Amino acid sequence: MSGGRTELRLVSVARRSDVGRRRAHNEDRDLVAPPILAVADGLGGQQAGEVAAAAAIAAVAKVVSSPSSGALRAAAEEANRSIRRLAARSPERSGMGTTLTVAALIEGRLVIVHVGDSRAYRFRDGALTQLTNDHSVVADLVRRGELTAREAAQHPQRNVITRAIGADPVIRADVLDLDVLQDDVVMLCSDGLTGFVSDAHIAEILSRDDNLDMRAAELTAAANDAGGLDNITVVLGRIGVGVEAVLNVPNEHPRMGDTAQHPIVGVSAPVTVIGRTPPRPRRRHDRPSRTSVLERVTERPERRRGRRGHLAVGVAVLAIVGGATAWVGSRSYFLGQDGTGQATLYHGLPFAVGPLDTYRRWEALGVDASPLSDAERGVLDRGIRGQGEATLAAVRFVWRNGVPVIE
Repeated sequence: MSGGRTELRLVSVARRSDVGRRRAHNEDRDLVAPPILAVADGLGGQQAGEVAAAAAIAAVAKVVSSPSSGALRAAAEEANRSIRRLAARSPERSGMGTTLTVAALIEGRLVIVHVGDSRAYRFRDGALTQLTNDHSVVADLVRRGELTAREAAQHPQRNVITRAIGADPVIRADVLDLDVLQDDVVMLCSDGLTGFVSDAHIAEILSRDDNLDMRAAELTAAANDAGGLDNITVVLGRIGVGVEAVLNVPNEHPRMGDTAQHPIVGVSAPVTVIGRTPPRPRRRHDRPSRTSVLERVTERPERRRGRRGHLAVGVAVLAIVGGATAWVGSRSYFLGQDGTGQATLYHGLPFAVGPLDTYRRWEALGVDASPLSDAERGVLDRGIRGQGEATLAAVRFVWRNGVPVIE
């Protein structure tokens, strides 16, 4: 390898992460620690997304001192195991995950490890090139020639992703090894930018005669001007010859107008692996189920009267049964239809205990199952599945029945 190539470094870096104008908190996390840049966009309710994103960034931060293609791939695998362990310990975090896009300048070459629909770009001589492929339903359809890029940008299933860190026991990460040149700019970003700002507008901003910090701020402002419907994270790194850069702005993650500080090395719609569909009014199947079965049974005071000894035994039995049911339900998923006929992925068990449901809606798939044939609805069998298996079944159902080609 030539001496000139090995001298290439990230000589200037910048980042911005903004909560946007519609979200209550920021579930994006990023890492700017040359020679490594990374962006993670967390998925999951109850602030679980930011926990998953932070875990992924923490795993990548461990290899900053000795980066390699293998080390970055191993970091993504460790992030996957860590997120799944965290989700298993806390039922309210079940189903959480994150995208992860990592870029590292190693011996004069750009190595990228990528899972999800955050993106890596290269800006060179006024031209912006997307380096990563989105792991999403519509991106797959575009690659197969079934949708145009313009159709995909407006498609109702455009935010349905097919891969995420934490979604399955084994991850499938894209690993790229690319040539770079002096003065190339690498950009990593969450879809809060690319979902609302066109590549042409991004290129125009990157072409301005500003430092990288100003360009990152302008990109974030453009996404907010377009509505700010999602969290926005932008990381920029300029490649050159000289002294490696250090981050000159704090790694901030604003929350509801405030700024929560996070160390550099450290840790739309419902955001899940299946998709990000707009929230809908609650119906019977949508009721949250934070209270355990035991708490629901014992909260009625009239049931505590009478034979206290028998009641104590009964409560103990119910506690055991309820606890076992809750434990199994926290790890179970099934596909079904809600009261309006919409195909829906549920978290829990496909039955009720008396008047109490043992499941809750995890994600509406955005597909009306009512007009489908019996054969097409056959996958909605309410059979119990694990999270990964249910996710795959739901994605396949959407592919087959919910993503028509737009005329």
